[in-house]
Amino acid sequence: MFGEIVMREEKQRFRQEQRARRRHLSSDYWQQVGHGITDRLCVLLSDQRVNQVGLYWPLADEPVIGELPCSLAFPRVEGQCMRFLQCEASALRPGTFGIEEPPAECEEVIPEVLIVPGLAFAQDGSRLGRGKGFYDRYLTAQEPWKIGVIDEAGLVASLPVEAHDARMDVIITQERVLMRKDDRR
Repeated sequence: MFGEIVMREEKQRFRQEQRARRRHLSSDYWQQVGHGITDRLCVLLSDQRVNQVGLYWPLADEPVIGELPCSLAFPRVEGQCMRFLQCEASALRPGTFGIEEPPAECEEVIPEVLIVPGLAFAQDGSRLGRGKGFYDRYLTAQEPWKIGVIDEAGLVASLPVEAHDARMDVIITQERVLMRKDDRR
């Protein structure tokens, strides 16, 4: 019990640090980061012959991912659950938390690959999200190939993790691609 409290406090401290670091980064910065990530992501997805990708719509402090060589699905939050619906980015509308989401009538899919944002990632594949748990819950129910995307400064040596925290199979920054040694692909 005490260890869990300490872990949650440590994660919250990391979140505050990462939010402070990101606060002063411009939209141009996130566009540039996104270009580098998109280039690496396109090569990886083409090499793996991926058809369906789950992609997030970026917040102001997240990498902006460009056009990908596959069909896209975007997350839609309903209550405490998240599901992925196939649609064009132009069909997205403001939804839960003010984040762009697909309309409810779009087709639900289970993506082969999930592109996951985060406040920070560690080289072992661990992820620090925003604290709501949507991606962790989704990844417990589904098992797509998980690709974390982050700017190089958000890649840290280690992060506090709990048992429910999903690890990424791959992490891509604007400068490099890190694959976990135990990756299944």
